[in-house]
Amino acid sequence: MAKCTITVKGNLGRDVVAKVSKSGKMYSVLSVGSTPSKKNAAGEWENGETMWFNVTVFEELNPFEFKKGAPIEVEGTFTSRSYTKKDGTTGTSLDVVANHFQLVQTQGKKAEIPNSIIPNNWQPIEEDLPF
Repeated sequence: MAKCTITVKGNLGRDVVAKVSKSGKMYSVLSVGSTPSKKNAAGEWENGETMWFNVTVFEELNPFEFKKGAPIEVEGTFTSRSYTKKDGTTGTSLDVVANHFQLVQTQGKKAEIPNSIIPNNWQPIEEDLPF
């Protein structure tokens, strides 16, 4: 049986979700949104419809790094499956089992600490550090 591999570049649609398999091993689930773009007849870039991928990573990921909105690149085995939505219509799930993945540094943006992990009483140091 042939495997279909895919590389997805996009952003996390929600914070990473940690899970435990029936055998007791940790794994992580990511939701990655990727929006294709192409030039229109006027030569301007247009965004297409965002595609959402359910990504399974067979390791526990740091929840402070893998936060909603973080840019990510994932390479892995791709499958799609049909399912019945709550309203009775048919939906398609795009699933990736990751072989490689990495958070992507966006050009010109400085890495920031998410507000959710900064304590309320935190104050910046105003003095020169000795190193």
